[in-house]
Amino acid sequence: MTGTSDRRLDEAVARGIITGAQAAAIRALGPAEGAAPASGAAPPAADAAADAAADVHARRRLPMDAATIAYVLGALIVVAAMVWFLAERWRWLGPSGALATSGLYAIVLAVTARVLRREGFAFAADVAWLLVIATVPPAMLALSALMQWFVWMPPNACGWLEFDFLACRGEELVVELGTLAAALAVFRLVRFAPIAAVIAGLGVRLLFHAADALGASTVGYHTQGWIWCAGACLSLAAAIHAERSQPRDLDVARWLHLVALICAVPGTLQLVGSESVYKHLLPFVAFVAFALALLLRRLAWLVFGMGCAAGYVVWLAGTEFRDSPAFPIVLAALGIAMIVATVWMQRNADRLAARFGVAARGGRPHFPGGPWLFLLPVGLAFAMVPLAQREDAAQRAEYQWSADRQARRARKPPSAPGRTEGQQPPPGGASRPSGGRPVPQET
Repeated sequence: MTGTSDRRLDEAVARGIITGAQAAAIRALGPAEGAAPASGAAPPAADAAADAAADVHARRRLPMDAATIAYVLGALIVVAAMVWFLAERWRWLGPSGALATSGLYAIVLAVTARVLRREGFAFAADVAWLLVIATVPPAMLALSALMQWFVWMPPNACGWLEFDFLACRGEELVVELGTLAAALAVFRLVRFAPIAAVIAGLGVRLLFHAADALGASTVGYHTQGWIWCAGACLSLAAAIHAERSQPRDLDVARWLHLVALICAVPGTLQLVGSESVYKHLLPFVAFVAFALALLLRRLAWLVFGMGCAAGYVVWLAGTEFRDSPAFPIVLAALGIAMIVATVWMQRNADRLAARFGVAARGGRPHFPGGPWLFLLPVGLAFAMVPLAQREDAAQRAEYQWSADRQARRARKPPSAPGRTEGQQPPPGGASRPSGGRPVPQET
């Protein structure tokens, strides 16, 4: 039985049309072993290739219709109502009341999800389970306040000079760990792909907490760039692993690619903005992004790669080759060479595909090196974190020195009118206006 038929059976089971036992019985009715294909039928290899292409296309397609939009809009309204109610009535409810309210929301949503699943509305049930996860952060905040685990710290108390990790980040860490545990439990129960984005996003946030715990102060500009890059590489490694292991009707990798891209954009901007030498890594980053777009069929990486390539060219034109008349000619020659290379690749596409196949066993997308290739930059990023923290500390010391200098200038008494700072009055106790006689000073 082909992959297309398997997908139809799985969809029928999800909608409640048939049971899982019936689907297994239908799958058992495959063609007899050794039976010859019907006249005009495609060979098995061609059928497998068609099934693989259909599977990739099916995973890329989102169930976007009026019902989906209504479900998502309703979910946003529910979350907004819950947040507004808890924010407005927090003092009146108190920690115990807020905890009870969040728990009641979670129970009602979980029961609603089970009823919707039983009635055959699988997508609506999955959205309801996603809302159950959204009730965990306010519940964890209420539980932390009720148990008095942490003392509230004003924002200005968690600055550069005085930073205590548990006091400044402890409550936030507890909320995120509780939400992460709930997301993992729900994902194990329903296998709803957007929950993977929640898990990956919380994992990236935990990387920032790890850097905060290792440093003497909160992370700065240089350190943030490396942590963003580490989060992007980890999410990308998870996405490539999901490309090869996820079910054919579940596109978890799409949401992991989204998290990786969200991390890659600020990471790239902060690194190239901190040191000029990092700007020369933009062509390599663009090449990797183009490879991801080509081999994994992810359009978002194509846009990111084009942004990196264009940014590098603009930087070269504005700084390194600003006064060079030959740079536009070299750039035009490079563009022509790329067009010629693309024409050659299109003419030899079949031979290149046979030599450097982009699909692994079963027709799934494949990236050379697999997930392990993107775990190497993670180690490099964490190795650079201590150096970046020292750079941030030096920058903060410079800012603090400048602020103290401005404060001392503001406290210094103003000079007498008509006298510049550091100028001494003439001898004799008299001031001498320009072009006039000495004027005695009043005692």
